[in-house]
Amino acid sequence: MPIWCPNCGAMLAEGTRECPRCGKKLAASDEVEEFGATEILRLSFYALKYLLLPVLLVVLVTAGCYFVFFAR
Repeated sequence: MPIWCPNCGAMLAEGTRECPRCGKKLAASDEVEEFGATEILRLSFYALKYLLLPVLLVVLVTAGCYFVFFAR
């Protein structure tokens, strides 16, 4: 299961003592955030929503332009 830096959110390998991105030293007592399958799935749907929305908008605008200019 991936673990994440509490300072910058970078993904860390297990047993890492220092974040490679921000340089924060992690002590054994530091709480490192762990994401489970449900959190990863929720974040995936969130990212997918913002990826598919512009694509769908381009398809609709393209189809609209086709019908306005070429389907006479």
